[in-house]
Amino acid sequence: MRRALTAAGAGLLLALWLSGCGDDAAKSSSPNDEPSASPSESVTPLPSEATPDVPELSTGPPTPAPAGSFDGCAIVSPELIEADFGADAGQSMSQASSLGDPGAGDCIYFGGDATIVVQATTRADQDLPESTSSYQGLPGAEAVPGADRGWAYVFPNQSGTSVTSGLILVRGQLGLQCSITIDGHPYDNETLQAFAQHVLAEMG
Repeated sequence: MRRALTAAGAGLLLALWLSGCGDDAAKSSSPNDEPSASPSESVTPLPSEATPDVPELSTGPPTPAPAGSFDGCAIVSPELIEADFGADAGQSMSQASSLGDPGAGDCIYFGGDATIVVQATTRADQDLPESTSSYQGLPGAEAVPGADRGWAYVFPNQSGTSVTSGLILVRGQLGLQCSITIDGHPYDNETLQAFAQHVLAEMG
């Protein structure tokens, strides 16, 4: 289940990234608003553990994917998303690999029926090792035929018309890890498997 939560967490990171340009929620208070302490009172600072460090989200433009890379946006194309899920793919954004591979580029789809995060690598054994990048053993997870390593997993206990799934595909040293949410077009493992086959064909 940890691996499923990891894939679902990619969607949460996308939501946080998209909202990162908002105004600061906290405002500085006026000096007059602060309570005054009498000379006999001592003020003890809170321990540092009470205010954990929270990494700041970048509000600048994303780092583009390197030219000529194994680009997630070229492999997982809007045409594939629309053909297999019947969904409007929305806008796509290609950027440098979050897995740290200089030869690969991630892809994010947003703004339409699809919210998809595609992590790409040309170092699958290193960045998507079988020991940690697998849905094996989770109820409902299915191996993907034709992949050197591959798993399709529609997350269980979902209701409504918005469906989220995880997809892991490895062919040679090329690898993709996808978090897929489609709104308004419910789908199942059969649809996800068909999509996986089309993505594998694009991976070569």
